[in-house]
Amino acid sequence: MHYWAAAPSGRVVAPVMASEAGGVSPLRRPNPGLAAGLSILPGLGQLYTGHPRKALYYLLWTVFTIGPAVLLIMAGQSIGHSLLTHGSGALFLLIALVSVFAFIGLFLAGLFTWASSIIDAYQSAVAMGAGDTERAAQRRMFRL
Repeated sequence: MHYWAAAPSGRVVAPVMASEAGGVSPLRRPNPGLAAGLSILPGLGQLYTGHPRKALYYLLWTVFTIGPAVLLIMAGQSIGHSLLTHGSGALFLLIALVSVFAFIGLFLAGLFTWASSIIDAYQSAVAMGAGDTERAAQRRMFRL
């Protein structure tokens, strides 16, 4: 059964469960879909569910994997061009091969972390909705 709670100003603010009307503060129940959607920007879903440390973790890991991957490709283009103009084709191929593998590794790690951020935000919101704050605080990673 729902009761309407009144703010100190006398305004009606929100329905409250009968069990919560006895002075027990209501548990915030975040929307799992919204939490996952907000994680399009890594860490924003974790902020929404009230986990700023996890938000910082996912944001930094995503930025520090995808960011260097993009920088590697941008720097590799100019280095490769200068090597080719100076006639160092073999060195160019070696550097290009190493750069491509490093790019793929960093980029996939970033995408993995980004996907993990979305899954974690969704699962944390579900756990909070069920009242399991301990499970909500755990960090989750994407699994195939």
